[in-house]
Amino acid sequence: MIAHISIGVKNIDRVKHFYDAALRPLGYKCPRGARTSVGYGFGVDRHTTAIGAWNLFGAADLALAIAFGITSAEGSPLQVFPGPGSEAMQHAPWSFVPTVLVPIWLILHAIIAVQLRRAKIGQVVGAFI
Repeated sequence: MIAHISIGVKNIDRVKHFYDAALRPLGYKCPRGARTSVGYGFGVDRHTTAIGAWNLFGAADLALAIAFGITSAEGSPLQVFPGPGSEAMQHAPWSFVPTVLVPIWLILHAIIAVQLRRAKIGQVVGAFI
């Protein structure tokens, strides 16, 4: 994966005009332009709301699954209703779901949320020319 590309040029205004025309059909914008450099990327408005909503839904789903697991566990002081039993989750390989996979997924949801927040603040991933 290429994070960025740098190309030295003599006339930055002329090059900017060329890349504006060449990259616009691909969905790239020039959110950064300065006297000595310009940058192109997809910008912060590309699907961030939909990704954020889906990420929030996934995190809420995991939290709800944890809550149901706690409130339906046999012998739990928080038991609200009798559950189907969690005997299988106490033995390998199923024990890896609550002990390993759920924390990993929660951490990944947190990472996605942080990345989306950074994107909304103004960091744009793109090619710097």
